[in-house]
Amino acid sequence: MKAPALLTLLLTLPLAVPAAAQQIDSPAPRRAAQIVAVHGDLLVLEPGDEPGLGPGAILSVYRRLPGARGTAPYRDAAIWWDVARVRVLQVGPDGAVATWHGPPPQAVPAGLDESGAPPDQVHVGDRARATGAVGERPRDVRVTFSRDDLFANHEAHLGGAGSDYLSTWLDGLRSMDGPLRVEVHVRLEELGSEVPDLERLISAENDAPFGPAPGTATVPVDRLYESPVPSSSPPPPGREVVIVQPAEGGHDRWHYLDPISLAEQHGRDVAAALASRLAIEPSLVSVSVVPRGTWSEGEVLAGYDPPGDQVRILAAGIDWAEPPPPRAAPPKVEPKKQPATERGRKRRLLERMPEEVSGGPPRAQPRG
Repeated sequence: MKAPALLTLLLTLPLAVPAAAQQIDSPAPRRAAQIVAVHGDLLVLEPGDEPGLGPGAILSVYRRLPGARGTAPYRDAAIWWDVARVRVLQVGPDGAVATWHGPPPQAVPAGLDESGAPPDQVHVGDRARATGAVGERPRDVRVTFSRDDLFANHEAHLGGAGSDYLSTWLDGLRSMDGPLRVEVHVRLEELGSEVPDLERLISAENDAPFGPAPGTATVPVDRLYESPVPSSSPPPPGREVVIVQPAEGGHDRWHYLDPISLAEQHGRDVAAALASRLAIEPSLVSVSVVPRGTWSEGEVLAGYDPPGDQVRILAAGIDWAEPPPPRAAPPKVEPKKQPATERGRKRRLLERMPEEVSGGPPRAQPRG
């Protein structure tokens, strides 16, 4: 083999590179969230690659100080200064909305901010990093009543014992944050039976026999807030039947409604009572019916869904306090009965004198 051919063969062979010298691809740096718009107290930001960016998350906002220009050695490196704390309100697929939460640990030194804007404000172009802390965030509130406790024997309207029962809870209601909704969950045999939730059953067994977090303010297990699974069968059609028959001096009337329409009427009554307590328009409380299949999971624990129908009030916040117990009426004190002699003496003292009756001085009586 000639020399040129040997050299060509050596150049085409792969070189053996030691393992320590092989190039290792490093992961891409995590992109920080960036402020893209400012609307008064609201900030719009691109989430970037920040982990755990959800409603209530507290972010630290950083600003580059000063700008990367000039020939000074310190300008070669970016200086980022913590300028504010913001709290995330809502996160969407392409962005998030936040609001001002608090000042930074240390204020920006005078003269370092070259933008000319107040240093205690968040500007477009600032970067944000997650702190791992969580502040105030919207809460999903659900108040559940058993439908049988409010409307016994399929009553058409709220009244009687059910109205008194609802009023005792409304007495402690101070305010609720909207949007407000009333849902009536109806169990219908036409929809079949719901599939038992094994995770829910295990959670219920762990909380037995008292229910989730008895006597404490701890939030119960997540399975307690699961939404119902939509049924594949359609609900029964809406029907209304009125039967009128003659009776003595008039007529008798029977009014029948289908289960969905009756549940909607019950929801409107509860919504009207809630709107009256909050002093708002009834139209601000939406009413809907959720048809569900039959369900039986054995033992019913406090706080878990009962196997029967439910009336739910859904809101974004609630302020409720135990109402004070009603004051007992003071005992009636009957006036003491006075003796007959005292009553007669007072009556005589109140009688008018003879001269007051006649209108002049008393006349002299002729002597015998």
